[in-house]
Amino acid sequence: MAILPEQLKFYSSSEGVGLGGSITSNEIISGDLNNLFDDVTSSESTNGSTEYRCLFIQNKNATIDLINAVVFIESNTTSEDTSVEIGLGTGGISSNEQTVPNETTAPSGVVFSTAEDANNGISVGTLPSDNGYVAVWIKRVVDPGAEPSTNDNFTISIFGETTA
Repeated sequence: MAILPEQLKFYSSSEGVGLGGSITSNEIISGDLNNLFDDVTSSESTNGSTEYRCLFIQNKNATIDLINAVVFIESNTTSEDTSVEIGLGTGGISSNEQTVPNETTAPSGVVFSTAEDANNGISVGTLPSDNGYVAVWIKRVVDPGAEPSTNDNFTISIFGETTA
């Protein structure tokens, strides 16, 4: 038996607009516009911007651990003027995460990576069964002079093994 893709869920964090804290029951649904970051304003596209969000990935399988788990960016932003990087939270497995005072403050101690595929992703270790979770920070960079873009999306994924 394996962990089904629908048993690995993404949830928002409790503080502000994803500024860390505890896991919530607010699932982040793939494909929903602005489900993590807001639109880039004209000021942000002119001057450039770097913003941070915290989310949690949870293993909803009741009995099977996800071992050797790796988080990675399956597809980066569709715009050439923006990009995302990810970093593992500092709170550890199934723990609350640090908070930041606003979306432009980087979380302390988080190392960001382009993590462009599972081979170059960020090691989580074991994501325990029965609602074990881990915090992941996302850093979005908008280059100065960015062209306007609609639906500038990206995909974060998790991969691992099971013993079952």
